Amino acid sequence: MQLADYGQFAPWVAIAGSLAAAVGAFRMLAFGRGVFDPKVELAPVLTRAAGVVVMIGAAIAYFTTRGDTALFPIAGWAIGAGVLLVVALLVDLGLRTGLTVHCKNPDATVIGGLALTARAKGMLAGDTKFIVPGQPPPASVSELYCLSGRKADQVWEPGSIALAHAAVALFFVLWTAAGVFGVAAASIVAEKALLIGAANP
Repeated sequence: MQLADYGQFAPWVAIAGSLAAAVGAFRMLAFGRGVFDPKVELAPVLTRAAGVVVMIGAAIAYFTTRGDTALFPIAGWAIGAGVLLVVALLVDLGLRTGLTVHCKNPDATVIGGLALTARAKGMLAGDTKFIVPGQPPPASVSELYCLSGRKADQVWEPGSIALAHAAVALFFVLWTAAGVFGVAAASIVAEKALLIGAANP
């Protein structure tokens, strides 16, 4: 069945489909947060703020373009959101890959910092000022963190820990928000395309 088959109800059917897609987009945001949440302090605050901004942005995009049958500029917004999604996701994955350390017994994964302390650098280099002579140095930053009692401030500079956590939280929020807005914008584009098709069978 084509949209034109709904006759005078075609616009309402298209709008209902658009709203359903938008709801699905916000469900995707909740799912993304639950599965990919980096578990850093800033993430919940930034996610809530981004959710509000995306909701307002999607509403503005919808109401400012609802009377316009052209696919642009909303299609451009959807494409831009898609590009931002890919870039922010790749940066987020890169940051997590480079900054995440893992310990066992008990099992735990944490996001470290960007800069090691002088003590950590010395221990990794095998400097006898920081380790017992003859003792092998830690094989990795992860091993050093796990052997140091899991005290992050002894491995990384405190300021670099805060900066790393902020960067991970920011890019996580960027790609999830971009994904949600992109889906919402794409649903508006699809609605307009259906309406154009119904008007020109």
